[in-house]
Amino acid sequence: MHKVIGLLFVLFVAACVGFAFVALDPGPADPAGDESPAVVVLDADVPGTTVFRGPDELGVVPLTLTPARLDELGLGHVTLDPVAPLAPDPRGGTLHLRSGDDKPEERLALRVPDAVADRYKGVETPWGRRTVPGTMSGASRPTGLEVPRLRVSMAPAATADGLRFRVRAADRAPVGAPVVLTLTAENVGAKPVAGTRPEVTLSAVDRHGAWRAADQFEATSLPAAWGHIAPGQAVEWVVRFVAPDRPGEYNLTANLLLRASPADGHAGASTLSNVELLRVR
Repeated sequence: MHKVIGLLFVLFVAACVGFAFVALDPGPADPAGDESPAVVVLDADVPGTTVFRGPDELGVVPLTLTPARLDELGLGHVTLDPVAPLAPDPRGGTLHLRSGDDKPEERLALRVPDAVADRYKGVETPWGRRTVPGTMSGASRPTGLEVPRLRVSMAPAATADGLRFRVRAADRAPVGAPVVLTLTAENVGAKPVAGTRPEVTLSAVDRHGAWRAADQFEATSLPAAWGHIAPGQAVEWVVRFVAPDRPGEYNLTANLLLRASPADGHAGASTLSNVELLRVR
């Protein structure tokens, strides 16, 4: 009998000790309190590149975007496409946050450090200068398991042979009015830049709308001097462009085309572009 009572006492003490340990042990952390898993990591080939959404600075690359961070930025409605969550838009100078549904499209912009800004294509925005993205590389997420790490290569200001191209215009124009544009091409390389049938195409795209074909598009032939530019030489030409027929803010893009032979079409031409902000009132 004493043995039974002793055994029951031991079991009672063990149970009390176990209860005490359970009460004192907080257990595993609440998953809801942990940091949200990354949706995408955005990087760039230029260290120190800053990421923006409109006027708001999101951070410096590499930038990790999580569901919690997207919600904090007012982007909680965005469901990123798991295969290709971001897509560069050189025409608009932005990165599209691509969604797999019909929700509103959002855009991010990039800006390289001022010390190297002249090496890359820039675009004027209502919030200051930004840098045009070029190509993008990195792992997609076809299985839905890996976090995409995407790397943007910023668009260089000059071609491999040293040709730079700029367009300048007044930043405001009346609806449907002619806009005077000054085009400049400069050879900063060591060899002549040559091509036939030099031409410039001009287009304007509403910067706040979803991507679509240009609201306005025009093509203009350039003087023969643009077909042979010596090292250190700059050529300039003035053209006119008709502003879009409705008010808004537009990305005005000028594309310089130089063809290797007269028979080449647009597809066979060497192209260099420049983007400026145009406000139509």
